[in-house]
Amino acid sequence: RLSGEAPFPAAVTDLRHAIRFLREHASEIGINRSCIIAEGHSAGGHLASLLGVLPERVVWDDDDAYYGVSSRCQGVVSIAAHYDLQGVADTVIDEETLQALREFLPSADDNLSEGLRLASPEYYVDEDSAEFIVIHGDGDKVAPFYHAEVFADDIEGATGRQAELITLPGEGHCIWDGPEVYPEIVRFVQRLRRT
Repeated sequence: RLSGEAPFPAAVTDLRHAIRFLREHASEIGINRSCIIAEGHSAGGHLASLLGVLPERVVWDDDDAYYGVSSRCQGVVSIAAHYDLQGVADTVIDEETLQALREFLPSADDNLSEGLRLASPEYYVDEDSAEFIVIHGDGDKVAPFYHAEVFADDIEGATGRQAELITLPGEGHCIWDGPEVYPEIVRFVQRLRRT
């Protein structure tokens, strides 16, 4: 569900439900329940990143369907995403972005701080985080590149595994279909499938 239909955490709850469904029905569908990878660009990358760092149970997750089935994914492909929403709110200057954050988190306090923290992948990084490939243009004016650098470093520091940061020099925000992106995704997915 998009924020216009239902605010955070609805979209994340829906995605975690979808992973549980896939895992519960893996043999019928013909997938490997032990290797589920989330991928997304921009807002989708933000949600995919949350799937890669959230613990099995979070206080705001009220979805009891498939109770006991893991909602974690083993890998995340995150492209031009936001990882620290509080950092975005602190530095952004356009009202359109701030309004989008308010719609995403309408129950948050006036300065959005608590809601932004709870909706930020950066807040949940720990030793159990999934494997990540972070793809970002260093000319991105929507999602700051340095947030991607910090996030990748924090994933590595917490897990002891490399979080690949693929930097696209001079590229802006809309990079999901760039010719250099797809081969990196394929390489990452193939590596995870082997391991």
